[in-house]
Parts: sequence; structure tokens; C-alpha cells
Amino acid sequence: MNKPLLFDGAFGTYYNNKTLNNQNPEFANINDKEAVFNIHKEYILSGANAIKTNTFGANLTISTDYTVIKAIIENGYNIAFRATSGTEVLVFADIGQINSENAVVEYKEIVDCFINLGATNFLFETLLEIETLKPIIGYIKRTVSKSVIITSFAVSQDGYTKSGEYYKDLFELATNAGVDYVGLNCICGPAHMLNLLGKVNTQKYNLSIMPNSGYPTFVNGRTVYIDNTEYFSDKVYDIYCSGAKIIGGCCGTTPEHIKAIANKINSDANSHIINFIHEQEKC
Repeated sequence: MNKPLLFDGAFGTYYNNKTLNNQNPEFANINDKEAVFNIHKEYILSGANAIKTNTFGANLTISTDYTVIKAIIENGYNIAFRATSGTEVLVFADIGQINSENAVVEYKEIVDCFINLGATNFLFETLLEIETLKPIIGYIKRTVSKSVIITSFAVSQDGYTKSGEYYKDLFELATNAGVDYVGLNCICGPAHMLNLLGKVNTQKYNLSIMPNSGYPTFVNGRTVYIDNTEYFSDKVYDIYCSGAKIIGGCCGTTPEHIKAIANKINSDANSHIINFIHEQEKC
């Protein structure tokens, strides 16, 4: 069995709990750069061989000033790139769902910012639908040589997004649109994602699965995920064995979760990266 590409875990929940700072974590790219850098390094040292830029929410929902959004993206990409210096770790431009009448335009502005920085790997995550993203997928494929695109959907335990889209239909639509990997992240814990994965033809799709560590509780007004590192890593290992080519973590996960997964798959980061890059060169 080919070993998976192992992504990092959560940034936002980890940053907020680590710093006790309730600001949108994307603003840390401007005013807390070393904390962002250190979190990326923690994940890399834990065994991740791909990391996400701290830019998930960098769109008009976080600021109506595009110069601020651009600064968040530029700093976020540069910090992540600096954290991977001297390693084979891949950097993925992380872009979240945009819900507006001008979604296509906003996506393109964000994507162009990343492309101008030299990005070739893109992760669109926590998606509710795919239609508004289709023109952007085509645009990236036409513009960026050997680009890699992951579209990851956020579904409940029954497999439906909040907008009523079914995950298996979304996998098919996204694959037909030209993405390289499809998958799931957020909302569900690893056991429920494993169950959803079991209903998919894993030979048909290149799959990316990044569950939450579990389900949140609220303590003194703060969102808290109970530490369940061993359980989480067991289930994600099962997800890998079930056919996922990319694995990682979403809300509530930490470098310890990623380290536990890496240990279970006896990760050799260099061979993972080489295999992943060679697969893309064949395309």
C-alpha cells in the first residue's frame, strides 16, 4: 500500500487555545507572525509532510478591505513557505467557502494572489457546494502548470452539507470538474468519516480525509475538544487503510494528533513527497 500524504491538523482552534487569543487566527499573519511560524514548525516536526497556509477565512467575511485580505494571504503564504525551508514539506494555499453573489470574483482574486506568490498547490476546504468553484478550478488548471487541487466538503453524519448537497454527488461533480483530490473535512469526527468513506468506491477517487478530533464541548465560554489522541489516530489509520491517499486533521486536532498518526503509519516523509510529486508529473 502506498503511504499517504500526511497533512497538518487544525490551525485556528490550536492557535486560539495555545495563545488564549479569540481573534480570527488569520489576523495573526499580520500581528503574531512568529506564533504562526512556530505552529507550522510544530506540525512539521510532528511528521506532517504537507501544511496549510493560515488563510482559511481570508475573504470578505473577515474584512471588507481587500488590502487587509491581501496582506493576510501574502504573509500567510510566506510564513508557511519559510517554515518549510530546508524540508520537502509541501505548502497548500488554504481557501474556505465563499458565500456571496460575487463568489467567483472573490475566489479569483484570492487565487490570483496566491498564484502571484508562486503557489501551485490549492486546498479548497469546508465546502458546501461546488458550482461556484468550477470556473476557478478550470482557471487554475489553465494558468498553473502541474497544479494540484483538493476540494474538501463539510458534511454531517448523514453525508449532506448544510446546503443539502450529498457528498458522493459532490465527489463526482468535483472530479468531473478537474480536481485532483476530493474529500471531507470538519463537522464530523473520525469514526463518522470512516463510516462515510466505507460507502464510497475508493478506487474511483483520489480521496482526502481530515476529520475533527471529535465533537466540541463548551467550558467557561470556550470551545474545547477533549484530548483523544490515541482514539483519533487509530481511526485515521483505519481511514488510511481504507483507501484515503491524503489524511490529516481539522478542528480540535494538534501536533500530538499528527505525531500519533505518523507513528502509526511509520511515516517516511521523503518517500511520501517523492511518490506524490511523481504521481502529479505523470498527469
